[in-house]
Amino acid sequence: MSCFYTYLGLGSFSVRQEGSLGPLLAPLRSPQGRLIGVVAISERGDDVRYGGPELEALVQLLHVSAMPIETARQFRITTRQQERTATELEEAYQQQRHLNEMKDQLIVHMSHELRTPLSEVSGYLELIHDAGEDLDPQLRTVFIEKAIHGSEELLALLTMILTAAQTETPQLSAHVEDVVLDHVLQQEVDHLDPGLMHQHSVVFQAKQQVVVRGNEQAIRQIVRNLLSNAFKYSPANTTITVNITSKENKGTVCVKDEGPGITAKEMPLLFNKFVRLPRHHSGSIRGTGLGLFISRQMAESMGGHLWAESSGIECEGSSFFLKLPLVVPSAHFQEQPYALSREG
Repeated sequence: MSCFYTYLGLGSFSVRQEGSLGPLLAPLRSPQGRLIGVVAISERGDDVRYGGPELEALVQLLHVSAMPIETARQFRITTRQQERTATELEEAYQQQRHLNEMKDQLIVHMSHELRTPLSEVSGYLELIHDAGEDLDPQLRTVFIEKAIHGSEELLALLTMILTAAQTETPQLSAHVEDVVLDHVLQQEVDHLDPGLMHQHSVVFQAKQQVVVRGNEQAIRQIVRNLLSNAFKYSPANTTITVNITSKENKGTVCVKDEGPGITAKEMPLLFNKFVRLPRHHSGSIRGTGLGLFISRQMAESMGGHLWAESSGIECEGSSFFLKLPLVVPSAHFQEQPYALSREG
């Protein structure tokens, strides 16, 4: 068959016939003249071309079908838009619900966290006030120290909340410097509260000097938080290991405990804001659910990463890793792994 087309003008419709006996093609247009489809009619198969009443019937078919087809098309478009709107509304609802849950968790956590230091401050001050001059001077000093400790806890809690708000847009990357990790870690271990270490052994391992690029105060805060968690969630008479390594242009701090571990289901919750693991909600261990969130934000603002690993098996514990850009992978530092152990 030769390739040529015959155009037949039929009212407001045009019919194109391929060859002398080929199929018919007719554009289907909406009442506004917009092309919405094409009607194709195959060859007759009897060596007779379409014409006369058949073409008139085709025109009638186009006239009759254009409106319902356009209506169905518009209905489909509207339905899809409604589905998208419903999906967006559902997502907005779920997001609002999540925010409400976070707000409720914050209220519960803060009321629990603030109650203890507030009771400590008010209780000891009330004892000092009621006893007056009859209170033994040494006991008075102890009560004052307890009240000061409670006020410092309150200040630390408020500082943590403010830091959590600020770390949404961290600016620490503008204040980076060369930080000798082993020096910082050694100082933090040396300044640990003896009361916390009474029933734990702390092992510090550093085989070489590791210098990273970061903010020293932020690194100290992250390490303090990791060590604090290790003490809080580890049973008595267990070992906490602090290890420093360097590999592939990164310096890494690892804090490992021998606590209950973290299950695969709990792991995604660890670094969320105002979130504590469900098993800790009713326990005696206090916490705001902000420490790890803030620590990860700080690590990322320095171009680093903070993560946790655990088998979730009791007594196998958890390992928390802080990785930062390496500055000097020095080999001149004398290899000398050593351990600090303070046992009650």
